[in-house]
Amino acid sequence: MALRTGGMVGDFSTDGLERITKILRVLLGKSHQGQYLVSLFERAYEQHPTLSSATRYLVNELFTSYGLVIIDANDKYLKELFVPHFRQELLQNDAHKEVEKDPCLYQECQ
Repeated sequence: MALRTGGMVGDFSTDGLERITKILRVLLGKSHQGQYLVSLFERAYEQHPTLSSATRYLVNELFTSYGLVIIDANDKYLKELFVPHFRQELLQNDAHKEVEKDPCLYQECQ
């Protein structure tokens, strides 16, 4: 396995992570929770080709019962949907204006 040092981390291959599964089996032991986590890691990182797809799968499996929605933030079409919002923020500074209204909502105040 060659070490990749450039590009987006999410696009990195999961090839070779089966070695981590072996280490996790030892570290997490034979408890029900340990076996569940090892199995989850194995399904995520050994059955998905990239770090981003594996991590999305893992997080979805862990938090699906809470209604958490997992998205691919690098998706071209998703980014295109946000262009008007980014443009508005860059031109109008809406977020900054909201924070200035009541800074105690966003930080500790005394």
